[in-house]
Amino acid sequence: MIIDTGGRDTTSQRAALSVSDVLLIPFAPRSFDIWTVHKVADLVEEMRTVNPKLKALAFLNRTDPQLTVRPNLEVNRQLRYALGMNELPTIIPERIDDIPLLLEPMQRRGLPTLFDTHFPTHGTWTGLSLGWVSPIWLSAIWSRGDHRRVHVEPWVAKRLWTLGVTPGQAVTRVDFTDARRAVVRRRLRHAERWGAFASALHPHTVRVDDRLTQRGHGDSPSASA
Repeated sequence: MIIDTGGRDTTSQRAALSVSDVLLIPFAPRSFDIWTVHKVADLVEEMRTVNPKLKALAFLNRTDPQLTVRPNLEVNRQLRYALGMNELPTIIPERIDDIPLLLEPMQRRGLPTLFDTHFPTHGTWTGLSLGWVSPIWLSAIWSRGDHRRVHVEPWVAKRLWTLGVTPGQAVTRVDFTDARRAVVRRRLRHAERWGAFASALHPHTVRVDDRLTQRGHGDSPSASA
């Protein structure tokens, strides 16, 4: 269960901390946010008298991708020290944007498996499967709002960690070179395979048909004096 109480010291937040196992605290690497870390640490220590199992974890959010690693590490060190965190810092300077919202629905509908099943590749294929290259390629088109034949490899190279979370396997820029995408296009050109693909996808989708066969007409009531 996840409870979102906001960042202020409120009654609802204290009630949530009294029964929670883990407190996740996002911090932006800015002076104003860092100044408040000690107040948060004091609140955590106070609530641990009521809930000894409470564990506080902080993470950097809205970081500048162009910011050097050293300033990020310094801010991370301050957070760990104030909250008593023993975990080693991990800095991932990537923009997540809408990628999880685009990939997760396609995974739930089984698109990667369906692509691999109905558009098999040759035995010489290596790296990320066609089933995952296709959804990630679609995500790049939708996220950028550009369906033109533009390079996808640079876009992927800036989001390797984020793109690898949903498929649960490593994503490399080599998986999205122009040559690799050309192979994907050739495999997807088999028109006779799309019918079976659509039939297999049907159980995972909802179709609404208009079954209305009779129509009626009613006049609005009127009155005169």
